[in-house]
Amino acid sequence: MHVAPNNPEIILEYARTLSTAKKYKESLSMYERYLNLSHIWKNTNLKTKEEEKKIRLFFKNAPQFSAAIKETTEVANRLNDTVKYTYYKNTEMTIKNILKELTTSK
Repeated sequence: MHVAPNNPEIILEYARTLSTAKKYKESLSMYERYLNLSHIWKNTNLKTKEEEKKIRLFFKNAPQFSAAIKETTEVANRLNDTVKYTYYKNTEMTIKNILKELTTSK
């Protein structure tokens, strides 16, 4: 972590390792750090072709992102953090719907 503190792959792997070790609080923090490396995924209002292109490229170049959202949801659930669990569960479903919409609108 110290050598490449903002490397997405390292952050995500570290979050997963902490989760496996049942260090859920630290794991959630790392997952959130990973998710906050980019804010493109938070734009769920795709009104223009340019916005669609940005989100499509984001998920194409970050194929592990959807799994990371799901894992974040699971860790929040293990911590009994209902606020974060609900937020990430809703985000997970929104992203799933957006990706489905993007793949059917090609």
